[in-house]
Amino acid sequence: MNLIGEIRHREALQVVLILQKKLAEARRVLIAQPQCAIGAGARPRKPLGERARALKAGQTGLLRIGTTPQAIESVLVGFLSHYRMRHPGIEVRIVEDGGTRLPSRLARGDVHVTMMPAGEERFHSRLLYPVYLLAVLPQTHRFNRRAVLDIVELKDDPLLLLGQGFASPEWFYAACQVAHIVPRVLLESASPQTVIALAAVGEGVAVIPSTVMVSRGKVRAVPLIHRRTPIGRWQIVAWDPRRFLPPYAEQFVEEIVAYLRRDHPGRDFIKRAPPLPRPKE
Repeated sequence: MNLIGEIRHREALQVVLILQKKLAEARRVLIAQPQCAIGAGARPRKPLGERARALKAGQTGLLRIGTTPQAIESVLVGFLSHYRMRHPGIEVRIVEDGGTRLPSRLARGDVHVTMMPAGEERFHSRLLYPVYLLAVLPQTHRFNRRAVLDIVELKDDPLLLLGQGFASPEWFYAACQVAHIVPRVLLESASPQTVIALAAVGEGVAVIPSTVMVSRGKVRAVPLIHRRTPIGRWQIVAWDPRRFLPPYAEQFVEEIVAYLRRDHPGRDFIKRAPPLPRPKE
């Protein structure tokens, strides 16, 4: 086989693989749709041909979204109610995990898309919003009136961090290394609300990402910086280019980007903070 023939052969194989993935996705969704019970109250199923056309048009299917507990609470809860009304044929399944484990979930094909911190160049993605690292202080703390807070100023305070699986502690420890400080970590917790509650009664300063919902009153959330540079990452919605992305997943990406362009978690806490550098898309 000459060189041109070999290239055409490889291109043909790629087309066949893509078609096989599309057929497998269609077959899996059609099989997964539950049978209606026979009886007076049963709703008749649409004809198979109609369901197949809806699937091809991206109007029906199973969408698996991976993200963190805090993003579910602060983003998806508000978004999905309207999304389901616009796309009644799309079944949404949420896969919850920590920010450090979401990339492997996406690479394994456990989910179609993930909402996670930027930094994984092997995936395609769209930017969503900046995530700042926040210091949550009791109202009686000496720094509670600050607009921003340098991590060096917290070197003597007991700190309440999130534990294994969360991405934000990695950003914090990296910033501490740059600042040449050893933080006084009192607790690493699996629950953001636990460290916030402890901070409220003066047990320490909680360090959380701005995606966590913080109630005003007993505490104040202040963006953390080092040498006038905020500590954090941009949040992205990502997908694996090596895997077939159904049309309804592509539509979800466009809609979540538009939704978060109008508003995003933590906006009220970062109004007076320096802008977080925007990565290239």
